Amino acid sequence: MPPKKNRTDPWDYDRQAYKGRNVVERVFNRMKHHRKAATRYDRLDETFLANLQLILIAIYLKKHSQKPN
Repeated sequence: MPPKKNRTDPWDYDRQAYKGRNVVERVFNRMKHHRKAATRYDRLDETFLANLQLILIAIYLKKHSQKPN
């Protein structure tokens, strides 16, 4: 975690690792918007993982199908 800007003695942190962590957290947050992934209704692990893959594909397609300005 980066230190606050007004801190007198800031510590070092890896900016690239922090950016990667942020991306992963955002993807998990988007996945939680799908009720099936948030509640885990599936009994088999394979079915659950397949549903997660479908959700990730839907998120990817939604993001990349938007028209640029």
